[in-house]
Amino acid sequence: MIFMKKRRLKKIGEALDLPSEYVAQCSKITVTDYKALEILNFKNIIEYTEKIIRINATDKIIKVSGAGLVIDNITDDRIALSGEINSLSFE
Repeated sequence: MIFMKKRRLKKIGEALDLPSEYVAQCSKITVTDYKALEILNFKNIIEYTEKIIRINATDKIIKVSGAGLVIDNITDDRIALSGEINSLSFE
């Protein structure tokens, strides 16, 4: 049911030329030069160390692994991380 609603909202957003991360509340992940990462539309932080950060996104858990990882900025729906990013996986 929820999947069908998201799909419908995504189609409406495409017809109106709106970004899907805002219309259907999809997460958007941006990685810059393996040193910075930004996630739009996340729920909460599950784990936070300098080697691993796990974030509960809209429908999956995002795991960022690396060294010297820090949270640079956080708002209600956006989180920005930096450090040496070695891997990005989804659980």
